[in-house]
Amino acid sequence: MKEEKMSNRENFSQNTIDKLAKRVSYKCSYPGCDNITVGPSMEKEDSTSSTGMACHIYAAAKGKGARRISEDSSIDLSGYNNGIWMCYKHGKKIDTDEKKYTPELLLEWKRVRESISETEHSFSGNSYRNIINNIKIAKNSIELNSDSFQSEISDFMDLTYARKIWGDDIFFSIREFITEVVRNSFSHGGANKVEIISNGSISIIEDGKEFDIFSLSTNCSGRGGHMSVKNLLDTYEGNVLISSSRENSKNIISVFVVNNLENIKEYTNCYLDFDERDILCSDKKLISVINESSIYDGCGCIYIISNYGMTYTCVEPLKNQIMEIKSSEVHASKKIFLVYNGMSKNLKEYMEENIPDVKFIKTDRIKKY
Repeated sequence: MKEEKMSNRENFSQNTIDKLAKRVSYKCSYPGCDNITVGPSMEKEDSTSSTGMACHIYAAAKGKGARRISEDSSIDLSGYNNGIWMCYKHGKKIDTDEKKYTPELLLEWKRVRESISETEHSFSGNSYRNIINNIKIAKNSIELNSDSFQSEISDFMDLTYARKIWGDDIFFSIREFITEVVRNSFSHGGANKVEIISNGSISIIEDGKEFDIFSLSTNCSGRGGHMSVKNLLDTYEGNVLISSSRENSKNIISVFVVNNLENIKEYTNCYLDFDERDILCSDKKLISVINESSIYDGCGCIYIISNYGMTYTCVEPLKNQIMEIKSSEVHASKKIFLVYNGMSKNLKEYMEENIPDVKFIKTDRIKKY
């Protein structure tokens, strides 16, 4: 019986095993494990030792089970696309909890680890850090309960590859922010259900009472929540952004690391583009654009993106248009961010002095390669 069961396994060829190992530089694909899985052996002068293994993403045999496919599936179980390279420790670990380590999650790890290896192979120093920041963290999701959410958040974040991609400082700051937001959702917002989703950005979706995340940045009585929001907005200005909205009786709070203007457009709908002509042209108003779309109704903030730079001539007209937005009954409480890709220090100071209700954020207009 055992021999029959073993014969049903679709094992990898040596060529596929070698390809899986080489495409991740012989490093384990488990987030947080950078172990190199090949090296010299002391047995002989020219011998090598391997501590890695090619693991199946979908189980090696068809049938019933969390990572098994049905008998009529066309997935090639022994093909390269169904493999992921792991060290022995983590190769065994992913098979002990197939509901946690889903095929979708393992495929994301494979994508991220290969992208990181490609970056490490091609770049170094500051160039490496700039490029690795463009890699999307692994997709994952989790539903939290009010009893053990702190450890669940920590575990969830570890499995996204965010620490490797964002670096320690940003990673821990975002994890602290998420923990404080979830704590607030349960303890003050009366939420029954809180879900966290990573998909490039990290979004918290909760069914508590309507909540303005940006109020915490000015409300010192919030203590932990106040400090975590303030830290992100002030310490990582232009590099880490927050978006909030209210949709279908749920608060959606997203945090994302920004490398270029396109990231903002990818991770939130609460933005609008403008250039100098829009500001200087009297018949085109920012408030009109906002009022014409229901998208902005639920937004807690609006990112106004300057595509081609600013000049001193724009300051007064822009100030008047911002005042129109802040004077609107519907949009008065919204936080306004003006995102630009470059201006002189003097112009920025002049704008901050003359348009005090806006937070200015600098980021790049194009990806760094």
